[in-house]
Amino acid sequence: MQKGLQEAMAKVKHIYQTDIDRINAEKEVIYRYGALFRPQNIDNLTAEEFKSFLWFRNNKHWKNIHRYGNRITSDMKKLKSTLKLLLDESKPIKDRLDEIMPKNKPIVKGLNKAVLTPILLVVYPEKYCVYNGIVERGMKHFGIFPNFKGESFGEKYTKINEIINSLAKQYGLSLWQIDEVWYYAIKGR
Repeated sequence: MQKGLQEAMAKVKHIYQTDIDRINAEKEVIYRYGALFRPQNIDNLTAEEFKSFLWFRNNKHWKNIHRYGNRITSDMKKLKSTLKLLLDESKPIKDRLDEIMPKNKPIVKGLNKAVLTPILLVVYPEKYCVYNGIVERGMKHFGIFPNFKGESFGEKYTKINEIINSLAKQYGLSLWQIDEVWYYAIKGR
């Protein structure tokens, strides 16, 4: 599968070297939502602003995460405190995620890995990758998904993030860009 992985990486790298719309979308979304979700801005975050991030037309990268927007924002006080914890770089990411998703169940209904990790990416685009169902299936397709047995969500994410960060550096892609590699593996495009 290594050859297939190299081909997918090369394909995505070519796209981001030639498609100005994709390049601009990455910059725009990280700039807009990275600022919106910065820890110092969370107290001013509205439900509408949060839900706007969940729509593909706005985030330009992740489809179908809007489905639980109303559920996630039903208790804005709890959501804000959870986002502050998620983005608190004074604590290890493993500990933050384990507190937010004890026993792999989110404390804010609907605020799961498919929503949490894109927020991490837009706030800290050079540090945290996305981990969702497509990433998992894509990594399995290429034979690089770790074997997990009883690990917490934080432990899983830490391992996934290490692997994806290493691949991004190896292939000269941003963490936003490498997120598309898994999509191509799954969709065969």
